[in-house]
Amino acid sequence: MSKRKLKFFNSSTFNEELRQAKERISIAKEVKEALIKFNCDNLEEVQKYLYKTTGFDNYIFSADALNMRDEYIVLSIYFDKIDFTDYNEDCTDLIPQFEPNLKELHSTYWSNEDTQTIDEIQSNINTLNQYGVGQSISQNRDGSLHFNEIKWGNFRPRK
Repeated sequence: MSKRKLKFFNSSTFNEELRQAKERISIAKEVKEALIKFNCDNLEEVQKYLYKTTGFDNYIFSADALNMRDEYIVLSIYFDKIDFTDYNEDCTDLIPQFEPNLKELHSTYWSNEDTQTIDEIQSNINTLNQYGVGQSISQNRDGSLHFNEIKWGNFRPRK
């Protein structure tokens, strides 16, 4: 079976998403540190903790009362925007598999049938190139290929 052949790679979108993910590293680290300070795993747990601890319905007031207002604001703004599976344990870098996964996401491949056809065509072209027929093959008006024996006789490699 043939290996998958790349048809198209959307490099501009890939580069933009990679840039954005790298920019979010510092934000992910801040969010992670805030979760650690609250000793919670997600924003909902933080909000429950704040209500239970202070009794205030307003989470910002609750966080302010605990001197953790900045941490809560960071969590409330960015928690849903960060996918922690993209970052290492301490959120100081992207995981090694992030970039290959992102490349795969922005890659389009030929179908298996098309790949087989492309491989066969390339094999035929390689065979034709062994005979030195490059200048003696042309395309007719209808798009079909034509072999010109005279050109081949004039331009073939001499041994």
